[in-house]
Amino acid sequence: MDVTIGEKSSVVQMAVRRDADNAVLANLRIRVRDRIGAAEFLEIDNRDRMYVLVENIPSNGRKSAGAFVVAFTPSGRMERIYDIPLSENIALTRRFVTVSADGDVYFLRTRNGEVDVIGVGARNVRGDTILDSLPGVTRPNTPNQNGFIAGVRPLTRDQVVQTAFAFEAVQWKVNASAYGPDPDRSCSGMNRIRRPAYLIGKLGQQVHGVPYCWGCHGSLGVIGERLAQGALAGNVCTHDDPRTDVTGVDCSAFVSAAWGLSQHFTTAAIPSITDPISDVWSMKPGDALNKPGSHVILFLRFTPDRKVEVMEAAPIACNGRVCRNVYPLSTLLERGFSPVRFRSLANDSSSQVAEVSSSQSKPQKDVATRAKRRQSR
Repeated sequence: MDVTIGEKSSVVQMAVRRDADNAVLANLRIRVRDRIGAAEFLEIDNRDRMYVLVENIPSNGRKSAGAFVVAFTPSGRMERIYDIPLSENIALTRRFVTVSADGDVYFLRTRNGEVDVIGVGARNVRGDTILDSLPGVTRPNTPNQNGFIAGVRPLTRDQVVQTAFAFEAVQWKVNASAYGPDPDRSCSGMNRIRRPAYLIGKLGQQVHGVPYCWGCHGSLGVIGERLAQGALAGNVCTHDDPRTDVTGVDCSAFVSAAWGLSQHFTTAAIPSITDPISDVWSMKPGDALNKPGSHVILFLRFTPDRKVEVMEAAPIACNGRVCRNVYPLSTLLERGFSPVRFRSLANDSSSQVAEVSSSQSKPQKDVATRAKRRQSR
């Protein structure tokens, strides 16, 4: 990615390059009313649209600063602008704004110690539009304001479960860069090596399931791109510091991704975006069982014999990947797991996926191949 700020600092240009041969895929140009602040390439969605976060910083204190997510077509033409309501209590993280694989833009808002996921409406623009805040953008909940829509991002339990099954069923070929060297690095204080057990001896073979990776996070698309770029697949050394040359998901990153969050909420942070479920028997697909500081698992259903079927990312229970398991409910509760509900699912009335069967876990496209194909366009 080449980023250039114009001489007057009101224009930013980005050259999006293909990893394979460094060829330019698109040239993106954004002009703001005053001066460019931060400018960050965010994401490419499933339809190859590109998203950039950019700030407009006024030169005097009388005007309000603005933050925008700009959507571009695959050819690099500016298509939409999403106005971010900065007067809301934005979560102070690097990625307070994120984009889903389907192109939904949303941000994290802190409120009385809680965190909401807020979806942002878009306005269509021409390619030569100068970015400036619309009247009323900083008051998204005020009635009769035009040009801006904000609300809790739509999320259904079906979507959560489908995403979870995709993480379990995705098929990919273990190439040399993903596999890593032999002998692999040993984990500190543990009788393990870095490589997840389900990958051992599978060099050059097809496997299924996203690998467990301590401290990693990301969507299927991000993980596929990382594998295509040569990252190691997984890391089960949970007593060591997280590594930067690996990809996959740990337990909380998997649940965060299933809930549609590109921001990684750890087991300790999950209580800030969930509500406790007082009656464990009222759990629905897409809820979770969380033990802060330890582990979190995604609830799928109660089995006919009243056990719990779950999806989780685990180095031992799942052999180092995302998988399904069935547990006696009493053992989880006695071990300190508490049932919780993601707030964006609190009012969901979609089907509850009463029967979870192997037919729902159909093989998915090879994530690395899909990423390479997108880069070659």
